Order: sequence, then C-alpha cells, then structure tokens
Amino acid sequence: MGLFSSQISASDMVPLCRQLSTTYNAGIPIIQSLDTISGQTRNGTVKKVLRTMSDDLRGGGTLGASAVAQSRHLPPFFIQLLAAGEVGGRLDVMLLDLAQYFEDKLAMQRKIRGMMVYPIIQLAAAWFLGTFALGILRVVGEAVSGSGGGTKGVTNYFFEYLLFQGKAMAVLAAILIVAVILSRKGLLGWITGAVGTFVWPFRGVVRKFGLARFFRSFGLLVGSGLPITRCVEQSAGVAGNPY
Repeated sequence: MGLFSSQISASDMVPLCRQLSTTYNAGIPIIQSLDTISGQTRNGTVKKVLRTMSDDLRGGGTLGASAVAQSRHLPPFFIQLLAAGEVGGRLDVMLLDLAQYFEDKLAMQRKIRGMMVYPIIQLAAAWFLGTFALGILRVVGEAVSGSGGGTKGVTNYFFEYLLFQGKAMAVLAAILIVAVILSRKGLLGWITGAVGTFVWPFRGVVRKFGLARFFRSFGLLVGSGLPITRCVEQSAGVAGNPY
C-alpha cells in the first residue's frame, strides 16, 4: 500500500497475480490457491485479503463478489477482470493477463521513478542553493557597503536561512498531509485529474495514458465474452482519470 492509497501496490500485485495464475493453471482449486499464497506472502494486508476471500468462497460466495468486498485494498482492474473471467469461464486467461498487466505496470512505474530522480535532485539543489545564494549576496552587499555586521551578519544569516528552510519544510509537510487526507477521501484524483486533463503541457500525455489503460482493459474484457456495454463501463472505471 502507498501513502496516498490503501490499495495493494503493483509490486505486491505482481507476485500475487503470477502465483494465482500458476497455481490455477496447474489445476489447483482457487480456494486452495488463495490459502497457499496467503500462507507464503509476508504482506499483512495481502494475507488478510486472501484469507477473507477464501472464507467468502467457502461460505458459498462467488470469486467476483469476494473481490468486490475487498475493493478498499484490491485495484479496480484486478476486480473487474477477475469477475469477468469467472462469469465468462475464462479465469485462466484473465489471471494470466492480470499477471502480465501488473508486471508491465510495475516496469513502467520503475522506469518513471528512475527518470524522475535526476530532475528532483536538480530541483532540490536549485531550491536550497538558489535561496542560500540570494540571501548571502544580500549579506555580502551590506558588508561591502558598511551597513552590515561583517562576520556577525553572516552568522546571523545562517540562522535566518535555517529558520526559513524549517518554515518551508513545515509548509511542505502540511501540503503533503492535506494531499494524503484528500487522497484517502477520494478527492485528490479529481484535483490532479483536472490539472492533468485540461492544463498544458500535461493534458496530452495524461489523456493518452488514460486512453491506453481504457483500451487495454476494454480489449481484455471483450475477450472474456462480457456484453459490450459492461465492457465500456468497467473499462472506464479503471482508466485512472475521473474526467
């Protein structure tokens, strides 16, 4: 689970889907597969979700319904394809597609994070070094003109700079806390979605990503044999963009 979401992360979904696909295609009943995987995973949330789903199935529930009951932790795409595979009698295919989907998603996330490291380092350096340089230039100028306090003025500036950065970090922490609260309440997606969908230069990339997720989901659901209207509705639900 991430800071902004209670859903199981892609890094945990990859082994879960791959193990489910492998055990089910080996002929192991789904209940036994859930029990086996829950006993092997170290993630407490995944363990709890799988055991609850297994108990629901033993109580006479369907796989789709048991997954929906865990929608707080399971990604919508996983729930939709699991239910579609069960209804269409193609659970083996859907589990294999889910494993591939989350492996691709994890690879993309890691690639994006790797690409963001250098810009973040540059931005942090620009902020800390830039604000420090602007202030020290003022202190040096005052010292040269004789209006500053010399070494004492430089020492005072260091304390002022540390105080300023402390306030800046407090503001950043407050923004982060607000973002986490909004995310947990499901409101952050509408805010970031509005920026990504309608503001240049993000809108082109965000719309293409949304369409790519929609059509990949749509293709898998159509292949499962679901009615086209349900395919559209369920694919729209996993597009990752409320707009």
